[in-house]
Amino acid sequence: MDLRHDTTHLLRADGSVIIKALLSSLGLTRSELAETIGASEQSLGDDTQAASPQTERRLADLIQILTKLTDWSGSFGHAFFLFTSQPLASFAGETAADLLRAGRAEAVKAYLSRIEDGGYA
Repeated sequence: MDLRHDTTHLLRADGSVIIKALLSSLGLTRSELAETIGASEQSLGDDTQAASPQTERRLADLIQILTKLTDWSGSFGHAFFLFTSQPLASFAGETAADLLRAGRAEAVKAYLSRIEDGGYA
């Protein structure tokens, strides 16, 4: 059974993230989301202004990572819990959230793909 979280409601037609929908899905405030991805609240934009390009990239990375984790955890909310709290052995105990904030989302995605393909942490 595919447990992937349907993220279509989180994205506009142009691929940009709908902040309000993401906040609702994760049960976060704007401040908490900004802190989670290592961005300022202002960079998230508002209802009339899109997020900054760097922030938009981090939000897209967050959604991609959470979608992959949802397969293993069973829910988008639990995936977020793992994202923020589970240390990753291959990264000296840093969490996926730590790595995203440091601009290393591609390393996290590669790590998760390696595990998904039957590799080791």
